[in-house]
Amino acid sequence: MSKQISVLFVLLLLFGAAAKADLIYTGQLLGGAGIDGTGAWANDTGDADWFAPSLSWVISLNQDNTWHYEYTFSVYNYDISHFIIEVSETFSIEDLLNPVALQGSYGSISLDSYDEGNGNPGMPGTVNGIKFDDTDGVILQLSFDSTRMPVWGDFYSKDGKAGGSQNALWNSGFAAEDPQVAAHDGAEQGHLLVPDTYTYVPEPATMLILTLGVGLTTARKRLKA
Repeated sequence: MSKQISVLFVLLLLFGAAAKADLIYTGQLLGGAGIDGTGAWANDTGDADWFAPSLSWVISLNQDNTWHYEYTFSVYNYDISHFIIEVSETFSIEDLLNPVALQGSYGSISLDSYDEGNGNPGMPGTVNGIKFDDTDGVILQLSFDSTRMPVWGDFYSKDGKAGGSQNALWNSGFAAEDPQVAAHDGAEQGHLLVPDTYTYVPEPATMLILTLGVGLTTARKRLKA
């Protein structure tokens, strides 16, 4: 009986590890179908090389129960100047772990509330967010970890010529309320997945394993008694 319990416990742990490893969300927003904006970024210039902007993401749960976030943002010509990802008002800079640009670059990171009045032309509202500033290139791929779980939110970006052509982009749902639905693959009403208020809470499969683990340990002790 003791051996059977041990085998069952190991199988449950393996099942939980596999379920955890599979907790990955992917999605994408495209110009004309999830991204709005101004200037050449948002409008077909008639150039044969013109392409619609895109923002894609891959978000996964790490083994230490932090979350891994990757965003890839692509635009037509004109280097990206800054990129803002929404976070909740309780998010602190200490919640941003291991930030790195996998493609392109950035010069600094700041956390604040942003609106159209402080260098964000066309921004259709106010957003509390992480700002990756002094970015470079027409493709920006960012990666970071956080204790914060993914929920639906907004983004904003502009190029370095905002005083002239005012190339700027944001998700089409920016001005609307963020959807209060669970994270899933794909986009949600013109929103993307972003880090939010809550820290990690074990999913039901993990909670079941923890509960059974305690119960099986107790049972083994009783069998030995």
